[in-house]
Amino acid sequence: MVNPPLLVWAREEAGYSLAAAAERAGQGFTLAKLQAWESGDAQPTLNQAQRLARIYERPLSVFSLPAPPQLPPLATEYRRLPGVQPGAELPELRLGIRRLVHRRRLALHLYAELGDDPPEFHLRAHLRESVEAVGQRLRAALAVSLSEQFGWVSEFAAFRQWRTAVERLGVLVCQMPGKGIGEVRRTSIVHFPLPVAGISSTELPLSKPFTLLHEVVHLALAAAAEERPALNEERDEPGWLEVSDSAKERLALP
Repeated sequence: MVNPPLLVWAREEAGYSLAAAAERAGQGFTLAKLQAWESGDAQPTLNQAQRLARIYERPLSVFSLPAPPQLPPLATEYRRLPGVQPGAELPELRLGIRRLVHRRRLALHLYAELGDDPPEFHLRAHLRESVEAVGQRLRAALAVSLSEQFGWVSEFAAFRQWRTAVERLGVLVCQMPGKGIGEVRRTSIVHFPLPVAGISSTELPLSKPFTLLHEVVHLALAAAAEERPALNEERDEPGWLEVSDSAKERLALP
């Protein structure tokens, strides 16, 4: 039933070491057992294989494939994140990003099934531009006036309205699991059309609009080739933090 190299592939794609996977699986899943299953010296039972499939968030049938799927590295999907090493993301963060990627693929499939084209994301931002110029262009693109903004009665209403405005720009807004992803509050899937803005489920309602618009600025920078996916980003950590801080400054929204 189980092809041992697929057990290795699924575990590594989920971001677990052997020891971490054994601990996560719980009682009856020892390090020695996982090593024996992955080397082919033993086979897990059906129940044990199902348990591993749930932990790695893969269908059970993937373990029976003749060879591991050829997938692009996960770090080619999302924008660089401060303090996150591409390829060495926490398992929970990898899962969150995979879900965002999957939702984008589903949305694109639905557009195709309906015979529609996804909306184009036209917003662009350059690091050489002034904060005021980008802020004005962002507000104009979102089509949200100050009077309308000041009329919202709660932070929940504010986030709903900002989310609607952002999705009109051609961005898919999704929530990702917040537990266990460390300090990561947000990220983006920087592929066009239909890029994704992902927000942690633990983000406070009052700060969600800022968090969402922060990702929109990163997407505008990526659309203008000022940013690249995490795996291809060549700036060092201090240089990248300057870009991230610059994105925050552009949320002045005059």
